[in-house]
Amino acid sequence: MDNEKVSWHKFVWHKHSSLRFSIYSWIAFKEGLKTASNLATRGISVCPSCIFCKSNLETHNHLFFECDFSFNILLRFFSRMQSMLLRSNLWQVFNYIEDQEVTNNMKNYHFLSISAIVYFIWRSRNDRLFSNCSDSVTVITSKIKRAVYLKIHRKNASKICSLDLCLCCGRYTGTPWPASSCNQGLAGCFEGL
Repeated sequence: MDNEKVSWHKFVWHKHSSLRFSIYSWIAFKEGLKTASNLATRGISVCPSCIFCKSNLETHNHLFFECDFSFNILLRFFSRMQSMLLRSNLWQVFNYIEDQEVTNNMKNYHFLSISAIVYFIWRSRNDRLFSNCSDSVTVITSKIKRAVYLKIHRKNASKICSLDLCLCCGRYTGTPWPASSCNQGLAGCFEGL
């Protein structure tokens, strides 16, 4: 058995990781998700276009985060990515977080968020492809915020759903689930954690 240590392990497997999200990030790092380009290399005939933008070949790099749709989801969490000269791929997004001068705890929260983004983009892709269900960027973002919030606060999860809280930071919003009034993204909301 090959026990080669990969450089991205700390991005996927960390203190606050969620098995469901981490597995998809791990498979995405290994370029093992069944994208159109992967299926084509295996001789399976599928539509090669990205299900979101319909203009580019669906590859791992395009899906995470060269595609306008997925990039807009990423920007909802990490608005500073907008200032980068070129669109980042998955590896570059994780490296960008790694290079930030924040605590390891904060980095782990960001890594969890990116893994959740990967999971929900892949899930949305499959929903569009197989269930004819097309969630918007806003809906997917709300799902991600809720999942990350519940993962972080899982001890109080049964109480959370009955409260009128921002999915991102837990502040009172005065609106029911799945409301989100926080414009700071996860970075601003996690500062106090």
